[in-house]
Amino acid sequence: MSRASKPNRSKKRPSRRRGGNRGMWLFVTVPAVLIVVAGVVIANVFQGGSSSIMLPAGITFPAYIRSSPFAVQEAYAYAIERPDMLQYIPCYCGCGTHSGHTSIHDCFVKYVHITGGGVAFDDHGANCDMCVDIIREAKKRTGEGQTVQQIRQYVVDRYGNTGPATNTPPIP
Repeated sequence: MSRASKPNRSKKRPSRRRGGNRGMWLFVTVPAVLIVVAGVVIANVFQGGSSSIMLPAGITFPAYIRSSPFAVQEAYAYAIERPDMLQYIPCYCGCGTHSGHTSIHDCFVKYVHITGGGVAFDDHGANCDMCVDIIREAKKRTGEGQTVQQIRQYVVDRYGNTGPATNTPPIP
C-alpha cells in the first residue's frame, strides 16, 4: 500500500459528542444573566426605581426627581395631589428664610400652570430629608383619617424646636 492511499490517522477528528461545549456555555451564561437581573432589581429598589408613582396626565417628573429615592418621588407626587391640605402645614428646615417658602408644599412645588396643568417643581424638597419626612408623615396621617388641624399640630410638636418655621397661613 502506498503512502498516499493510507488513511491519515494522526489528524484529530471533530468531536461527535452532542452539544460540544454547550454544557460549559450554560454553566457560565445562566449565572451571569441571573446576576445582572438581580443587580437591576436591587438597584431599582435602593435607588427608587419604582414605577408605582402615579402622576396626573401631562405631568412628568424632571430627571433629578426621577433619579431620586422612592420616598422623594412619593413626596413630590403627594405635593401635587394635595396642595389644598399641604399649604397649611409648616416646614422647619429654615427654607422660609432662605427660599421664601410659606408651607411644606412650597418645598416641592413652585407653582402649577392654571391653563396647561404643568407643574414647576422646586428642587429643595429633593435635597431635604426633613421636608420629605414632613410630607410623608402628612400623607400617612391623612390616610389614617386625621384632619389638617391634627396633622399641623403633630408637625408643630415634632419639628417646632428644630428650626425656624415657615410663615404658614392659618387653617380657615
